[in-house]
Amino acid sequence: MPWFSRKQEPSPEELAARAEAERKAAADAELKRRIALALEKDPAHRVMTVDGLHWICPYTLKLIPAAFGFQEAAAEYLFRERPFAGGVKPKALRELLTERWRLHLSGAGEFEPRLRLFGPDGRWLNPYTGQWQRLPLRTGVTPAEATDAIAAALAECREANAGGELLPLERLREIEAKALREHKEAPDEAKVVGVTKRISGRRTEELGKLAGGDLERAKGILDKMLAEMPDIPGFGLAVHYEPQEQIGGDFFACLPLGDDRYYLAVADVAGHGVQGALIVVAALKALRFIIGETSDLVQIACRLNESVKADLLHGQFITCWMGILEAGPRRLTHLCCGHTPLAIANPRSEPLVRRIAGGKAPALGMMAPALFNRAVRPIVTELQPGDLAMQYTDGLTESKNAAQEEFGDLRAIGALVGVCDRAYDDAVDRIAADARRFALGSFQDDVTILLLQCDPPRPDSGEPGETRAI
Repeated sequence: MPWFSRKQEPSPEELAARAEAERKAAADAELKRRIALALEKDPAHRVMTVDGLHWICPYTLKLIPAAFGFQEAAAEYLFRERPFAGGVKPKALRELLTERWRLHLSGAGEFEPRLRLFGPDGRWLNPYTGQWQRLPLRTGVTPAEATDAIAAALAECREANAGGELLPLERLREIEAKALREHKEAPDEAKVVGVTKRISGRRTEELGKLAGGDLERAKGILDKMLAEMPDIPGFGLAVHYEPQEQIGGDFFACLPLGDDRYYLAVADVAGHGVQGALIVVAALKALRFIIGETSDLVQIACRLNESVKADLLHGQFITCWMGILEAGPRRLTHLCCGHTPLAIANPRSEPLVRRIAGGKAPALGMMAPALFNRAVRPIVTELQPGDLAMQYTDGLTESKNAAQEEFGDLRAIGALVGVCDRAYDDAVDRIAADARRFALGSFQDDVTILLLQCDPPRPDSGEPGETRAI
């Protein structure tokens, strides 16, 4: 055979390279087979985002675009990146589903109100089942923690993960309204005739079991707040009070002055918990003493400022809205001591809502009496039939959602407008529910909302009365 036709044998190096290539090709083929099997059979490898646009990597939780089916995109990613290298195990299916819902709640779900319905007792309404659920949320939970709790609940919901549809909003609102009615009718809510009060969190009798002296003394705050309040002829009064901890630094009052005149107040001590609550005790005691000696609003404000200033620590103060209501002529003389202005809505008036920016004074405890006394300027507002006046503490407006956006004054006023055709007790529940829904079920500070309604609707007709007493 001529030398030029003799077959050349491969070198050892070429043989080794060829063997390595064949081994790698076989290994790659086996890896692709295992990846395809996992994507076909393992539920943890088949989790998509709720909108169906991304596949969630079970090893890294990374989102892989997969708008036209996840298997090809997922197989390519897993083969290329190999996040399972080094023996890394896929995350548990429950963790993946929780992440799936967390992403949805933090994104598009932020604008879906059906995912964020909470009852007056803090339970969450599952929009896929229509069932109330108690989430593991502590008082003052952050929005991120609330989102995680809802996501975990949805991760365990068969209907939510089997492609089920959200129940219609109208149906969910009916369930929510029923819960509100049952909450109002519950026998342990410290209700009195003509006045609705809502207390969230632990009941006052539980506070004494928590610790000794300070908490036991602070317990008396809630007792004073919930003391029976007077009927006001021609008006309805409702208060929602929800401390961020077991006890709080908000307070409210409705005290009779005689001759169909009533002192009203909503206040917020800088700080909450035991420290704020003890200041509330001192302020309420001083207020009751002062009102026993004078019924002039300016004098009440000036003397209360002088009294509480001695009890406040350095840097502490009290913001307060206060007023005197003359029920007969429907006249409200009021002022804001560093507090938010009064808001009044009326379905029969134009404009539909107004804010009373006048009647200003400094926050209580910030100025020496002589300076404070010169700064007090009350304002008089003539109330009209159908007026629904609202005052609140900043725990309402500063409550935050998952994106750290505050509920704010505009949403608070919007909530008032949305219920201004309803009776005062139902309205206060709905405003609180709107804010709690926004804050994912839990406020981050003490919240007090007071509603005063002139000629509230008759319970049998739903129409405003003329001079109907509450």
